[in-house]
Amino acid sequence: MTARRRLIAGNWKMNGRLESAAALGAGLIEGLASRQDLQALDWLICPPFVHLKTLGDLLERSRQRLPGLAMKLGAQDLSAAGDGAYTGEISAEMLRDCGCSAVLIGHSERRQYFSESETLIAQKLKRAIDAGLLAVLCVGESEQERSKGLTRAVIEKQVELLFNLWPASTHQPVLGQSATQDLHAQQSVHTPIVNHQPGVGDANARAERAARVVIAYEPVWAIGTGKSASPDDAQQVHAFIRDRLDQAGWPSSLIRILYGGSVKADNAEALFRMPDVDGALVGGASLQATSFLDIGQAAVRHR
Repeated sequence: MTARRRLIAGNWKMNGRLESAAALGAGLIEGLASRQDLQALDWLICPPFVHLKTLGDLLERSRQRLPGLAMKLGAQDLSAAGDGAYTGEISAEMLRDCGCSAVLIGHSERRQYFSESETLIAQKLKRAIDAGLLAVLCVGESEQERSKGLTRAVIEKQVELLFNLWPASTHQPVLGQSATQDLHAQQSVHTPIVNHQPGVGDANARAERAARVVIAYEPVWAIGTGKSASPDDAQQVHAFIRDRLDQAGWPSSLIRILYGGSVKADNAEALFRMPDVDGALVGGASLQATSFLDIGQAAVRHR
């Protein structure tokens, strides 16, 4: 049992045409409307950029007749820069215009196929939070890293992006001078540390930011492979992340930690029995309304 409200997020990746995306969105909305117990969860769908406005408008219309609809819209990525001359980029403000309230950041496929560095991911994380978006920070180790016993070291480095942006002793975000390299000198991102003793203000600021952060643990070796971490393995990593948050002075009890990596209805129930698994980031199974909602049903049974 957990006091944190469970979140079921669907990453549609680069799938779906306009008609099929709209049909999937409509199917999910009707499914939630007909299964009231699923409204006890938070739901997030992250379609491709080109479908955001269509899904955003659909959700807005649906909320007029279903005021308690618990489904939100998210994007799969965002630019580390604000509006400006950055061809092909999409800003946080543009996402909000489409109805987005959340965004995935640092997904392993962005790291692997587009060479996103920790510095760039940190910039995107700050940009999302500053824009008022819920930032879903994706972390996870490769199969090679796992076989070498490096899981915790890799996860710690990825989670530390939060701590480096907002140290416990300052309200001010801190990014090193190297950050400008990833944005090709788009803007000045170095902010000096303001030295003072941590106090109530720091705690309140971190609590406010914590409410805008979700961490998704997705072991890279499990994504799209049909493999999945065992519930016990997932729990150990989630507990490690939560302990690391506590050590850094972040209110870990406020931060939801999702599991991702070949999550399906038939393995979700065992995962949701784990005390530090607060939901799921779902890939392939989110492309069918029934399978996605069934994963949520498993979460309802083990709130």
